[in-house]
Amino acid sequence: MERRNTRRLVRYWVFLAIAYLIGLGAFVYYSVLHAFFSSMSASVGMIGPRYLIGVIGLYYITGFVLGIVFLGFDIRARDIRDGIVEVLDSRPLTNLELVAGRFVALFLSAWIPIVVLAILMQTIGFLLPLIGSPVGATAEPLSLFYFVFHMAVPAITFGIGLVFFVTLLVRHRLIAALVTCATIIGIYWFVFTVPGPYATYLDFAGFSQQEFPSDIVRRMTIPGGTLQRLGILLLGLGLVGLAAAIHPRLDGQNRTRPAAIAGGVAVAGLAAVAIVAQMRIGEAAALEQWRLAHEARAPEAAADIVSIDAEVVVDPGERLDAVVEIELEAPPDASLASLLLTLNPGLTVEAIERDDGRILTYTHTDGLLDIALPSALGAGQRTRLNIRYGGRPNTQFGYLDSVLVPETVNMNEAQVGLIGYQRSIFEPNHAALMPAIRWLPAAGADIGRDDPRRRRKDVYAVALDVELPADWLAAGPGRREVVATTPDTVTFRFAPAPELPEIAIVAGRFESFATEVRGVTFEVLVHPEHDRNFEVLAHARGEIEEWIGERLEVAELAGLEYPFDAFTLVEVPNTLRSYQGGWRLDTALAPPAMMLLRETSFPTARFDFDIVAVFGSRNVEQVGGQDIVDRNRLV
Repeated sequence: MERRNTRRLVRYWVFLAIAYLIGLGAFVYYSVLHAFFSSMSASVGMIGPRYLIGVIGLYYITGFVLGIVFLGFDIRARDIRDGIVEVLDSRPLTNLELVAGRFVALFLSAWIPIVVLAILMQTIGFLLPLIGSPVGATAEPLSLFYFVFHMAVPAITFGIGLVFFVTLLVRHRLIAALVTCATIIGIYWFVFTVPGPYATYLDFAGFSQQEFPSDIVRRMTIPGGTLQRLGILLLGLGLVGLAAAIHPRLDGQNRTRPAAIAGGVAVAGLAAVAIVAQMRIGEAAALEQWRLAHEARAPEAAADIVSIDAEVVVDPGERLDAVVEIELEAPPDASLASLLLTLNPGLTVEAIERDDGRILTYTHTDGLLDIALPSALGAGQRTRLNIRYGGRPNTQFGYLDSVLVPETVNMNEAQVGLIGYQRSIFEPNHAALMPAIRWLPAAGADIGRDDPRRRRKDVYAVALDVELPADWLAAGPGRREVVATTPDTVTFRFAPAPELPEIAIVAGRFESFATEVRGVTFEVLVHPEHDRNFEVLAHARGEIEEWIGERLEVAELAGLEYPFDAFTLVEVPNTLRSYQGGWRLDTALAPPAMMLLRETSFPTARFDFDIVAVFGSRNVEQVGGQDIVDRNRLV
């Protein structure tokens, strides 16, 4: 009966039409922008509809939750107005059955259209390219699932529970509607203005709990996100139970016990949300603790790293084990009684030996590895250490002196998340070991490294062996060489000729496209599902090689010969932070001999469609019977 009554309401169809207009409109809008302009700008690639279902879902859910207020605010008044309240009150069902039935009816009336919308968007995105349309792309499947279930189910449950509870508590439906709308608007204001960890408390829509979608690292929620969504769901169900307990209809039942059970469910939901919020607050506090610890040790004199010779075994998503032989040199103007290094706090140091075999004592706290020396290291003197350590790197560590800490920004500033927020990635199907998390030791405290007034840049020789699963490829500083294989593993060596200030390793299951120009190997590593553009641009390979050769020749004539034997472009997930720390926030996408391609840039851009060719004029030349844009723009 309630579902029939809801479908007969004009306002239900008005709200549904507005929500659909917002949802489909946003999907088509982003699809058009991505199809027309993603080949011109990597920034446009960020708003591709495949990865923005969460944002579209926020628009839809916000509109429909406000609509629910005006669908459920007359839960009792409509019975009185229709003259059936006496008949309804004489029925033998309990208030919990009555309110629960109406909740289910209103929930299905709100949720089923979301399922239809998701199927409709996915169908449109799939069919449009098949009929030759340049517009159209399917949504990333896990993000669509998150929208339909993780976002929508708890959000709608909470919205209906809040409306029922306030309506039956206030009784006057207009005042109840105003109070409910004010509460929802207040919740949104709170979520969008307080620092991120605290927004977890009231983020009933779940916008801040989702990971930015990725085809490389498939995950729906950030750590603790599922528990937060469960907490919001329980809170909504608790409000529905409390609404049944305060319903004015006399059903002859004892209301104390149902009210206590409903209150317990609501409290359990609040507790789950609070646990996640405290976890986020604890993470922010840990960052601050690390920063203060390193800031206190930053003025101390630090040794320079002369060389690093390391063997690293990577068990993706589980642990990293390393044996590092490191040569250190004391500053030319100071002697050192101990050696201070930075090493990721998630790693456990197993032993430290000097080159003469002597075991050294050490402390490893807050990412600071303090090694006691049996005798002072004189100014300019060198020593060689062998350090063994292992564990799962803490990917929250790094960029301690950054003026921008994404974990603490509010939702109004959350657009910065579009350019990444994870300092490093260590997952079962992908590893991006960025220098910032110090998975290899770094000299001194991790503060002020980008300020030459405080400390000089440390450069050193590198020889690195990395063991990975057998079907993985790795990008690192220079050309990789296979030095060992087993049925389950492969070991790559990176030993570049130049000295380096930092080392990054990006590894995973990649498709490789490589060529050699003037003795330098140029390679692109992309996710196997993102190789479409190499087919689209295959006919331009000769043009690109010629363009690269010309630039290398010009640089060599100017005395700027490229020092490495390889240059690798490697695709990384959208979530990887693309900026470093300090006050400059310089790019993190250009470690030595590498360029990191964000997933939303070239790998998924639409080079198969050129808006300039359709709507304007351009400089075109025929290569292999196909039109391509002029060389400079293409490259």
